[in-house]
Amino acid sequence: MEWPDVVDAARDAVARIWSEGLTGTAFHISGEVFVTSKHVIGSAPQVELVLPIGVKMQAQPAANAGLASVDLALLRPTSPQNVPKVALADMNAVRVGEEVLFAGYPLDAAMPLTFHKAMVAFIGHRAFPPIIQREVACLQLDGSVNLGNSGGPVFNREGKVIGVVSARYGKLTEFLDAFLKDQTEARDIISQMGMGTVQINAVPVGDKTYTQFDVVEAQNAFIDIVSMLQRHTNVGIGWAVSSAYIAQYF
Repeated sequence: MEWPDVVDAARDAVARIWSEGLTGTAFHISGEVFVTSKHVIGSAPQVELVLPIGVKMQAQPAANAGLASVDLALLRPTSPQNVPKVALADMNAVRVGEEVLFAGYPLDAAMPLTFHKAMVAFIGHRAFPPIIQREVACLQLDGSVNLGNSGGPVFNREGKVIGVVSARYGKLTEFLDAFLKDQTEARDIISQMGMGTVQINAVPVGDKTYTQFDVVEAQNAFIDIVSMLQRHTNVGIGWAVSSAYIAQYF
């Protein structure tokens, strides 16, 4: 199939997830089951699925510790509707160097469903702490995966799913994640110790004079900047969990 044909066949089966204020991606593989990443839905008892064709459904996670340990989750709509679905591929046929297409709703709620072309750069086993503690069968993609892409399908040329986007993992994203965590903890400690406001000598700024500096407010602004950088940095290193884990249940 040509890539535009893959998009046409798959588009209406890929849903945006709303889960406790967060957004991610899921895809429909049977009459009663959607697939996503476990970290997208967390412990939410119910999520909302919104498809490009305008269909909205409430769905509940199906308890499955085996899939959760590899950052996968199954969602069962409370009122299933007749919507398009996609098929799973034979993972034995996947090769390093082949082109793939991954779909999802990246960045934020304003972004529509997007498709990105990538190449399979690695096939093997990796762990992705803290989300996935043990080594799992996975694919490395050389395309720019962003927050919100998690849970989205990775298609081969036949329009079948070979993986589920799970992580954007590299030295830069690892550094930003750790840095943001440290800064947030520092902000909370400062606030708890009552050190949020520091008195200083009168400082004229334009027609105003400042006599104190709000440390917590400044820290919040800094955290916002780093968060924006973390969310929008395209590092071109995406990882997808093998669809073989899903295939064993269908």
